[in-house]
Amino acid sequence: MRRAMGAMLSATILAGASSHPATGQIGAPTSCPTLSCRAVAPFHNCDKPLDDRAVFKARVVNVEEVGCLRVLSFDIMRPSELNLPSRIQVDLGGCAYWAGKFGDIIDVAVRPHLANQRVYALACNLF
Repeated sequence: MRRAMGAMLSATILAGASSHPATGQIGAPTSCPTLSCRAVAPFHNCDKPLDDRAVFKARVVNVEEVGCLRVLSFDIMRPSELNLPSRIQVDLGGCAYWAGKFGDIIDVAVRPHLANQRVYALACNLF
């Protein structure tokens, strides 16, 4: 009986851990950093930008996991006014997930982009 309960518990833990590979839990690629999240937040709009970052409108066109990153692709509304390309990719970080649908037009804020990076970092308070 104990052995059966232990096996069932182990299987449940492994199944749950491997279902979230980008969170840094068991089953994640070994090159991904281990993250410690106080909670995993749904992201659907940037209501509270970090450090008074400029908020802009963008349409969600894709969501994908790229290595250890959860990346949203956006078509920017009026990109020339913002000095941004017409389509950008934004890393949600390991403690958030996309909670909307493709085609949603939302508010977004990003951190400054370094020339050698193609993915922007999200600049929104999620909690």
